[in-house]
Amino acid sequence: MPKPETITIKLKTVTPVWTGGIDRNKMEYIKGSSIMGGLRFWAEAYFRALGNEVCNITSKNPKKKCIYDENKRDICSVCDLFGCTGKSRTFLLKVNVHKLNVMHPHPIKLEIYKSGKKRIVKWYFRPGVMGNFDIKITSLLAERIDPHVLFFLKIMLNWGTIGAQDQYGYG
Repeated sequence: MPKPETITIKLKTVTPVWTGGIDRNKMEYIKGSSIMGGLRFWAEAYFRALGNEVCNITSKNPKKKCIYDENKRDICSVCDLFGCTGKSRTFLLKVNVHKLNVMHPHPIKLEIYKSGKKRIVKWYFRPGVMGNFDIKITSLLAERIDPHVLFFLKIMLNWGTIGAQDQYGYG
């Protein structure tokens, strides 16, 4: 059997990255599960834009989410790549960290002018991380990585964000 394909993408952050954690005020590393969630988001958006049915994998209603049955093989395009109940994901994603700096919370001030009156609003960045890291993708169920996975990663890196809270400048 041929060796599975592995692709490594080297990245350097431009803005802080926030991928969350148990303690909302701490984040010490980039979580692969957050990147996987971003990839799935872009996959769902892409396939829906093409007019395809895409399930809601987090739904409590079993009729609204895919469950793989070997006899039926009737699952949506996203679950075919990312897996669902009864079917594993077609690829493995790992984050390898080289050097990350944890940013500490700092205030951001926004000045708003209303009817000649100045009002200053403050909010805080939660600590994110900045630095160099790799995303390593390995095919699991086929000889090669499905090109859709790399396409969704390119969309996420070029026009989206890695991690959450992009509305606050992360990612």
